[in-house]
Amino acid sequence: MRIPDAGWQRLRTAGPWVLDGLLAVVAAGAGVATLATVLPFDPGSPEAWAAYLLVLAHTLPIAVRRRWPLAVLAWGLATGVAFAALGLNLVSLTFAVLVYLYTVAAHRPRVASLAGLAATEALLVQVWLARPRALGDGGTLVLDGLIMAAGWWLGDGARRRQEAVVTARQRAEELERAREELARRAVTE
Repeated sequence: MRIPDAGWQRLRTAGPWVLDGLLAVVAAGAGVATLATVLPFDPGSPEAWAAYLLVLAHTLPIAVRRRWPLAVLAWGLATGVAFAALGLNLVSLTFAVLVYLYTVAAHRPRVASLAGLAATEALLVQVWLARPRALGDGGTLVLDGLIMAAGWWLGDGARRRQEAVVTARQRAEELERAREELARRAVTE
């Protein structure tokens, strides 16, 4: 597929900070739009202010997710609990949590990322037990848990592929050095 103009090409080469910033803005916009379908914004309502500010506080850290993946996941879980405490459905926050789990799995060792997944799943169950309305029925809980695990699995796969690429590069460099050494020995002999 061809890139239609130079603007798209610049966006592709902008770097992770710019792309993560754009992703954060898109996620925030989607979260606010989703929330607006169930809770129209009322400037006089403290609950509406809290809900909208929590959606922004939950989604905008996507911009710094690569720098502090575990801290951003912890922040996302904390804002999710606060959002659920308002009695609202967590669907507005799901995309951001998926991004956070993917990032932790892609950029941190497996033990740390599994701990992040376990904390997310445990918190999901606790929220469901305390406020079932925040998630839906038991089937929704299971489906959400599977979706979160799938996000982690994709990130873990990305990390493993990156490790394999690094290992292959190191091995190729070692083989090149060995080949050069053999060539030097052959010339010397």
